[in-house]
Amino acid sequence: MPTELLSLAKIFNNRLLRIPDYQRGFAWGERQLSDFWSDLHRLTDDRRHYCGQLTLERANETAWRQWQGDSWLVKDAGYDPYFVVDGQQRLTTAVILIQCLLESLAPDSVIAGDRVSTLSERYLVKGHGVLRSCLFGYDRDNPSHEFFRTQILGVPSNEFNGVRTVYTSNLGNARDYFREQVGRIPDLNHRERLFKSLSQRFLFNIHELNDDIDVFVAFETMNNRGKPLSRLELLKNRLIYLSTLAPSPDAEKGKVRGNINAVWRTVYEELGRKPDSALDDDAFLRAHWIVFFGYDKDEADPLTQFLLNKHFTTDRLTGGELALAHVQQYADSLQISARVWQRLHFPEDHQQHLVSRPD
Repeated sequence: MPTELLSLAKIFNNRLLRIPDYQRGFAWGERQLSDFWSDLHRLTDDRRHYCGQLTLERANETAWRQWQGDSWLVKDAGYDPYFVVDGQQRLTTAVILIQCLLESLAPDSVIAGDRVSTLSERYLVKGHGVLRSCLFGYDRDNPSHEFFRTQILGVPSNEFNGVRTVYTSNLGNARDYFREQVGRIPDLNHRERLFKSLSQRFLFNIHELNDDIDVFVAFETMNNRGKPLSRLELLKNRLIYLSTLAPSPDAEKGKVRGNINAVWRTVYEELGRKPDSALDDDAFLRAHWIVFFGYDKDEADPLTQFLLNKHFTTDRLTGGELALAHVQQYADSLQISARVWQRLHFPEDHQQHLVSRPD
């Protein structure tokens, strides 16, 4: 597909979009949200706003059939399934703002030529019987999946357990920020103008990756710009990438990939269990690096130089020095260590209260 400029109205034309499991969560804070809102507010009816590149990878049948409860959109409704490789921060922000604008209006009111309920099914959530499918969201293995569905888009779920991470807190903060901004605009015509500007005049440079592009390498390369990935995020991408290349049966590779996602859910939950006092990724990784590899010397940048450039590399994997079992062992250790790290920093949250027994 050639590169082209598309509005959100065209991007959401029969597309089902998912943020893959190797992606980080939502990282934007108030400064980026404020800039986004300001760009929208200043946009006049005769102008368009360029939002940057959105890179997509078409999901193959094996992938989209695993989108439980959503695959009917592909099979029965003819939607085209895609992973969002680059641009998820801007796209997530746009979807949250659309949700805040539409939820502030009565479902049967008409804006931009359609009922609000119709627009909600076009951009946010499409229903079919008891099914409620998000047109944009996270892969089920992403820690933010259930939070985004239930707390941002309002889709009921029996699977959401209320666990918060730094990333889900960012999503909640974005929702609250835009709800406040929209609430300050009492005029329906003004809200309609904002919706039309966002859906029709915010343009993305759309590029679809060819089949011969290595999506994991592309992901690392693309995220060298903008707000950079943390080492923890890069490490997750690298381990998943290595799991796909390992000379092992597909069932084993799939199992390890699922385990890596489970480990990172735990790590994100433990480090971000207190969103206002979130634990630093790098400090945790460095402490674990020292314990796991037995190093106590002070290198300039052990997290990048050792973990990413020396140890977890494709050369070591193809050369037989690194195996799938080593990746699994390291991930297991990270998961255990994250729980310990959280308890070391917040021991008061884990004290056992002794209850005296009656005589």
